[in-house]
Amino acid sequence: MPKNEVEPLLQDAEAGGGGGSSADAPSTHKTILGTEVVQDDADWQYCIVFNRVMTESQVQKPMDILQDIFTDRVQENWADSNPTFWEHANGDTIDRSILAKNVWEKVTEILSGASCGFTLGYKPTLDKEKILLLFKCDNEDTTQQLAERMEMKVPLTPEAYTVKGMECPTVEQTFGQWIGWNTKQPPFAPLHMRYDVSTAATFNATTKQRVRKSRETLDRILSGWNPNDGISHGRIRRLMRLEDIRSAVFAMLVEEMEEYELKDPVEFKKRQEIFTAMNVVFEKEKKDRAASMAALSTDAERFQARKRLWSYPEYLRVEQFNDVKLYQDFSQLMILRLIKHRIAYFMDLAALEKHGFIDSVFAVHHKHETEKLSENWGSLRPAAFVQWPGIQMDDDIRDYFGEEVAFFFNWLSYMTRMLVFPALLSIVNSTAAYFLDGKSAEHIEELSAFAICCWVAYLTASYARVCTTNNILWGMTGYNDKGLQRPSYEPLDRGSLKETAIRLLHWVLVLIVVGWTVFAAAQISAFRQWALRKVEEKSEEKMSLLITSIDYQTASKIGLYLVTLNIKIMNFVWSSVSPKIAEKENWRTDQKLKNAQVSKTFMVKCVVYYYPFFYLAFVRDWVEGCEGDECVHELKSNLAVFIITHIFTVIANVLVQIAMTWWSEYKLKQKLAEVPKDEERKLSYVEAQAMRPAYSGDTDDYMELSISLGFISMFSVVFPLCALMSLVTNLVELRVLAFRMLRVVRRPLPRGQEGIGAWRGIMQNITYLACITSVGLLVCTTPRARTMKSLDQLKWFTIFEHMMIAFVYFLESLVPEKSLANERILEAHDAAESKIFAADSTPVKATKTNVTCLKPGCDDVTPGRLPVAKS
Repeated sequence: MPKNEVEPLLQDAEAGGGGGSSADAPSTHKTILGTEVVQDDADWQYCIVFNRVMTESQVQKPMDILQDIFTDRVQENWADSNPTFWEHANGDTIDRSILAKNVWEKVTEILSGASCGFTLGYKPTLDKEKILLLFKCDNEDTTQQLAERMEMKVPLTPEAYTVKGMECPTVEQTFGQWIGWNTKQPPFAPLHMRYDVSTAATFNATTKQRVRKSRETLDRILSGWNPNDGISHGRIRRLMRLEDIRSAVFAMLVEEMEEYELKDPVEFKKRQEIFTAMNVVFEKEKKDRAASMAALSTDAERFQARKRLWSYPEYLRVEQFNDVKLYQDFSQLMILRLIKHRIAYFMDLAALEKHGFIDSVFAVHHKHETEKLSENWGSLRPAAFVQWPGIQMDDDIRDYFGEEVAFFFNWLSYMTRMLVFPALLSIVNSTAAYFLDGKSAEHIEELSAFAICCWVAYLTASYARVCTTNNILWGMTGYNDKGLQRPSYEPLDRGSLKETAIRLLHWVLVLIVVGWTVFAAAQISAFRQWALRKVEEKSEEKMSLLITSIDYQTASKIGLYLVTLNIKIMNFVWSSVSPKIAEKENWRTDQKLKNAQVSKTFMVKCVVYYYPFFYLAFVRDWVEGCEGDECVHELKSNLAVFIITHIFTVIANVLVQIAMTWWSEYKLKQKLAEVPKDEERKLSYVEAQAMRPAYSGDTDDYMELSISLGFISMFSVVFPLCALMSLVTNLVELRVLAFRMLRVVRRPLPRGQEGIGAWRGIMQNITYLACITSVGLLVCTTPRARTMKSLDQLKWFTIFEHMMIAFVYFLESLVPEKSLANERILEAHDAAESKIFAADSTPVKATKTNVTCLKPGCDDVTPGRLPVAKS
């Protein structure tokens, strides 16, 4: 790979795209905070923000730091190439400026060297405290070599299927495409294959040979063609068995028919007869094509229909066969992922940030791309909030941010669309009491609870199918097991007692946090009941609390807040301790680590979020007592407050991130006020991105959506309008979070992901929990059920809860994870893997051998010869 130089970038030379003359007027735009910035993103792909050493200081144990950052292969070469520094670094301390200088030189040497071949450029920030190192992989040969070395999977071209006589599979039509709302055609779903340069070259060479072979085959058929001759039709049948030859013959026949139609009717008719005969044989294999042809009334209509199907643009021209590529061109997402994975072979960027050498690393936002996405996805215009959350932007989001971000917004959009049904149901349920008698309204409530449980079951099962489709389309099938290995992963510790003990300890922490939260809440409730009894007894005694004493009325009020305080404390303990334990669990890939952490965190969050509502619904009446429907009314009001608070929390989090960026820009402006006017004082676009907060991942966003889904599915019985409110908040949240991704946070490093990971299992658990909760609420809160004895309530709860779970399980089994269309695509992939790389029309030239009799005297013994009778 070529070795590139690291070039300093001048601010003026970078303005307006990085390649223009300094005399050109710089292209500028304003950030969301009104700061004017010079566009310098050009075609840079990554930026690493290095911290400059501003004061003298010593670093302890520098070798441990270098070993934490760089891989063994780098350390070995470093020791040989720079033994003086390496010996110095083996000491107890080293000057930080010396260490930072050598780390900078090594990083730039790796990125620009023969192992990577990236193009690099750097420039200081306006305050001179940091250095922006920009780099890109813009050499096609380098990209191909890296893709082959990293065994990157690249999608095949649809044309590669065509030249081999196959059809590239497409995903099934959506409902919008079926009824004509969405005019966009279903996308191709080609096989993703490991990139290989020699295989691509061989495919291209054999394709050209295949065209010549097709020409020779067609000429032989034409020279001896007789429509009434069985030999001619036998040649057609043999040709149709050579799938890669017949594809080019079809294209040749179409072009030659157009050429001879007016010029030579005899030659035209001959080719028309051959073309028709080939289609008759072809349609015996393709039943759907045969059915569509049979629906036409005349031979002339069938001929024209067949001709359209084998003509451009539905099919390739003959000259296009020679230029067909095996692999699709590398997209920007592929190159970004390729760069990230290649860097991981030599260094750990997270360790560089941990030890303070860099401030951040991010993929560079490009202004024209963000504007394109903002038009229909990340806009905060009022009309955008009522825009239907369809699938039209899924591929664009994936191509720009990667699969992790794309799957989150795909799930958010899908859930929002599916919320239309429970939202409409909630309106019916809420208004039933005004138009129907009490008994009929109760029946509507019971049916609504059943419908909501079925809805959430269908939501979970159907979205699993959506994930399967996207995994196939985006090449993510099996990715979770094949992702990039984490730098801290120790293969020798896998399955060891140490690894098992740490993972077990994490689960023990889950049980401790959950158990303590419930136990403390029970003790606090008992304390409140004791204090309230004292109040009822009109006791004038006071109880001691820390260094003071309070009356029992005040003590009972304090108890109301102690439950929430206890939950918040446990949540803080979990958030502080759990990530540190998870880092020690020795997970091989980031996705496995994320899934393990998510499963445990959701269990804790369930208690944090749901316990107060479960307490109101099922416990408080038994412990404290409720007058009439007091508990139900309080439960409804708390649910409404939570849902409204949820969207304000999302908006507040975005506003906090905007405020952090504003504060960074404000401090920079204060520093620039002291800079002489003859020096550069305009902020660059890349530097403005560096000042943004980092994208913190999708875990918190998924958590909020999953908790909301739980509230809808479990508590719609008592508060039906929560589904309608969630639909509204989701429409707002979708646009606010999209705006955050484009305009507020730095562009994250692209991460692959297979589906939504552990969240699918969590949604399934919510489904069954909803069955239990909905039946429990019906038994505990409806007027008719509350007149029953406790034993009767328990009996009916057990019966209906089991029936509900069984029906939901049956409903989920009716929606398989793979649709019929998905099965067909995977079958087509299996066929393509063997056929596309096979030279199936090339004759085998094996060495001829003889048939040898292995037993003396039996040379004349054959299956068709009668045995000679003994005399």
